[in-house]
Amino acid sequence: MLRKAHHRQIHSTDWVVRLRDGIPEFLPPAWIDPEQTPRSRPRDWDLDAVRAGPARIAEFA
Repeated sequence: MLRKAHHRQIHSTDWVVRLRDGIPEFLPPAWIDPEQTPRSRPRDWDLDAVRAGPARIAEFA
């Protein structure tokens, strides 16, 4: 699910959304990432860390 503004942005820009193994992947336009590397939430993210904030999330990057 996306917030309303992001949902509209996906449909009005060159971003592509696809499902891979049931997980949404977002492919940026070439002007953002020439390789168009898919972005998705890794299955092994620690959601408690996500709720704790950016400093904790950096541990997983």
